Amino acid sequence: MKPDVFRELQAVDWGNVGKRLLAYAKWRAGLYKWRTGNTWELARGYTPEDVVQEVIRKTINGERQWDPTLGPIEPWLRDQVNSMTDALAKSGANRRELFLENGDDHNRDDDSRPSSENLGTRGEIALPSAENELLKAEREREINESIDLIFEAVADDRGVEEIIIAILDGCEPKPRFLAERLGITVAEVNNRVKRLRRKALRTRKALQ
Repeated sequence: MKPDVFRELQAVDWGNVGKRLLAYAKWRAGLYKWRTGNTWELARGYTPEDVVQEVIRKTINGERQWDPTLGPIEPWLRDQVNSMTDALAKSGANRRELFLENGDDHNRDDDSRPSSENLGTRGEIALPSAENELLKAEREREINESIDLIFEAVADDRGVEEIIIAILDGCEPKPRFLAERLGITVAEVNNRVKRLRRKALRTRKALQ
């Protein structure tokens, strides 16, 4: 690793970066269908927390090489989360793993069990048709591109970025809830939302 890159990595506030990256990783994981039946239990025993920890660890030790000349580190880290989550979703483990019942159905949340219409004759989760898979992949691609464009548009405005990440992390998008989550005033939330709308409008016009 180049000394200048190492110094920049040492100066990163990994605590705060990690929190924002985890919120993004949880949102990203929710775009996929995991054979475990649980959004937070990915393939190969990974969780969104594991993905974030591994991305940060490999960035710091140089296994994943960030080039500061190509842009700030957080958008790059999100790309690494995208890459790792996508690889897990496409892995043989995620395609082949069965949802194993542990015999304690009464202790399991209803939404964590696959519905009967999604089960094959031997209890495995039935695979969607090829057409449905293609449609789903196209929708996910469009969603991913839209989210990536939004993050690119606000990359120079940390305050607006925090609003987006808080909403992706499940915070209700009302000023008082966002203010409480971020520890700022409602007035500041409103100012940030106005900036977000202006940036989103410019991005939409650029795409038309």
